Amino acid sequence: MVALRRREEVTVYVSWNGDTVTRAWGFQARVGAQSVRVGEKNKTSFETSFVVSSGLRGGLGGEVKISAVALGDKGEVLGESEEAEVQDDLYVGCGSGGCRGGTLANSYGGRVL
Repeated sequence: MVALRRREEVTVYVSWNGDTVTRAWGFQARVGAQSVRVGEKNKTSFETSFVVSSGLRGGLGGEVKISAVALGDKGEVLGESEEAEVQDDLYVGCGSGGCRGGTLANSYGGRVL
């Protein structure tokens, strides 16, 4: 799992190699001792992405850590990720002069987000 911040938005990417029973992912955000459930998304392919509310960081007031919970058909917990610190997505700008440098996004699945 990886959580990337680009501008004011945080996108979480999660997958579980070999998993055939996860039907949805639940997402939790934590700052210090305060923890908030930020949403759930059905699993539709190998990798699931989830956009966390743009106001999350300001609403919790500090460095955010994200975790994911794999959920089965009946909502039962199948597994839980370790917490991931939200990292800045170092966007590559492309223009008439070409593209600049490597990025965290490029190192994660070869995508520029």
